[in-house]
Amino acid sequence: MNSFKRFLIVLALAGISLGAFAAAGRLRVPENTIEAAESLMETGSAVRAEERILTIVKENPSDLRAWRDLAHFYEDADRLEEALTAYQRLEELAAHTPNSRVDVARILIRLGREDEAEATLKDLLASYPFHRPALNLLGWLEIRRSGAKARTIRGFQPEENALTRAEKYFSRALEAEERDTEALIGRGVVAWWRKRPERAVQFFQAALEIDTKSYWAWMNLGSVLKELGRYEEAEKAFASADRLDPGRPYAAMARAALLRYLGRLREAVAAAPTFGTQGEFSRGMDLLAVGREEEAETAFLKVLETNPEDEIALNRLERVRMKIYPATDPARLVLARRRLEWAEEAERVRDTLRAFFNYRLAVKLAPQLSEVRLKMARFLSKEGLFSSAIEQLRHVEELTRSQHERLVASDMMEVITRNALAEMEAVHHVSLDDLKEKPTSELAKILEKPDALESRIRLSVTPVPPPLLRIAVLPYREVLAPRHVGIGRILAEWLGETLRLHPGFSVVSQDEIARVLKSAGVRSVEELDPGRIGELLGTSVVIQGDIFESPDRLVTVTRVITAPKGPILARYRLAAKGSQAMSRLALELSRRVSRDVPLKGRIVRRFGSEEVTVNLGRAHGLAPGDTVVVVRREQELFAPGLDWPSIREKRLVTGRVVGATEEYSEVKLDTPVAPIRAGDLVRREPKERRKTAANGT
Repeated sequence: MNSFKRFLIVLALAGISLGAFAAAGRLRVPENTIEAAESLMETGSAVRAEERILTIVKENPSDLRAWRDLAHFYEDADRLEEALTAYQRLEELAAHTPNSRVDVARILIRLGREDEAEATLKDLLASYPFHRPALNLLGWLEIRRSGAKARTIRGFQPEENALTRAEKYFSRALEAEERDTEALIGRGVVAWWRKRPERAVQFFQAALEIDTKSYWAWMNLGSVLKELGRYEEAEKAFASADRLDPGRPYAAMARAALLRYLGRLREAVAAAPTFGTQGEFSRGMDLLAVGREEEAETAFLKVLETNPEDEIALNRLERVRMKIYPATDPARLVLARRRLEWAEEAERVRDTLRAFFNYRLAVKLAPQLSEVRLKMARFLSKEGLFSSAIEQLRHVEELTRSQHERLVASDMMEVITRNALAEMEAVHHVSLDDLKEKPTSELAKILEKPDALESRIRLSVTPVPPPLLRIAVLPYREVLAPRHVGIGRILAEWLGETLRLHPGFSVVSQDEIARVLKSAGVRSVEELDPGRIGELLGTSVVIQGDIFESPDRLVTVTRVITAPKGPILARYRLAAKGSQAMSRLALELSRRVSRDVPLKGRIVRRFGSEEVTVNLGRAHGLAPGDTVVVVRREQELFAPGLDWPSIREKRLVTGRVVGATEEYSEVKLDTPVAPIRAGDLVRREPKERRKTAANGT
């Protein structure tokens, strides 16, 4: 097997991550092997095959063929340190022949010892200046170096100096043999990475004229043709590569991705590989999209068998099971209990939002489990979200037949209602003695809707709508090919779910966004200005971003934009590693958006000359010590350059929150006698803006 085929295990040339080939290993048993060991390998007896070769080496330490087969065996098994030892021994026995030294260099590269590999190859070229395997391997080494830091959140930006050196090595190989297929493919990759796709096509086609069975020539040709928009030709190229080596998943994955992009989902399902976690996840997503949920469940389960910590696959499995199984089915119950465990774990470390997120998912998976609702009610009560806690307790009373659980729910209901009334009296300086005499069941009905108490704490009869901001979270743009296809939309879903945990936000569903894009005649969010999408959806704010998924981390860049024409309210660049990286990113993003997007409420009443009551409370992210600003909207009958009335906001005064209940706050004004009235607009100031103002900028 030549050096090119071996090196491509660690080098991605078709949009596949650099680590993918190293993890995959080669799928073919070396052709030139000892007959008995080969027979054992064919029957799946790898251990016995290794023992047989080691026995031969022990009996005859100078057997070149045995050492070569042992080296190939270890390399195929990704036992690289042992492969290196075997190749080095083979090199000694073969009197440092050029090809054996190239083998050593290749293993050094796979082990990350690139400088040693480079020194070995350059030393070889000093004696054999036009040794093509060495020249080509040096070319791929430079491409590897160029691409190592190229795949970032900013897109694919290879290092030019390394590309220049790679081109030089491939050109020297072609000087020695103009029909060197490997060197032609290398020149094509250099041209492609330099953003000269038409030139790259010429090199790949030249390689195929020499060798029509070159897997990587077809793969790279397909990728470049897809980039050029020549989709039919690209599909044929991927299909040709797949026919040459069905054991490799990459061509099938590339073809399925192209068909998915073109909206041919049923064909994508048929094309997707049925092995490898990346292929299985992609296939599961396609099956889910075409309504074949049972098959999608099987695909996601296969991914989780390989990596039980893959929370994205777990989330898709939850989604599938909620579609195809009733709430009482054990398949859903086991997932609900896992979410419950995660919620309790998050609650113990005071990660409130993560706990809320997991409690909500547990309830969605098993809404009939009163155990989950009781624990969630207790958690919500501790957070001061009394109305939400009461809602969960009501469900417990409706669902459970357990006398013990009914008593627990009843006791919790009474404690929560009394605490809520006491808090409202303290914050708003009102007396609710007449309500305290009512039965707990009646109090609970009142407290489930805090607006019902509004007349007790305000003087104005001005209608005060609840503060609500409509937000669209657009699917994140996937920078390069991610390990989880569709991860951009999945992150948007999760961020939308977590933003809904903040009652001040109304979040547009991903299905509605997809419908609007389809009606606008576009295939993806990248084809339309985000402000325009927000306008079509009727949202005040649009969240747009990029996501980059590598084998060891997730990176996101997020922009929060006022629709339809800006400005950008906030930018975030976040990264996460390890298990639950996706959910941690979504939760942190929701915290920041909630902090920085200015929710708007209204003044409910004036309590005194220095204080007012507003309908923004703890549930909307407001807490004692926060700053708010009071503004008044005024309609101008004429504005220069406009032939219709315009609306402007006049900043009246700022204030500091001195007390907060679930839905309302008391605000002490900076100016004791301010020209304000009930119904004036109140805006929560983003914390970054408050910090800037404090610094006098």
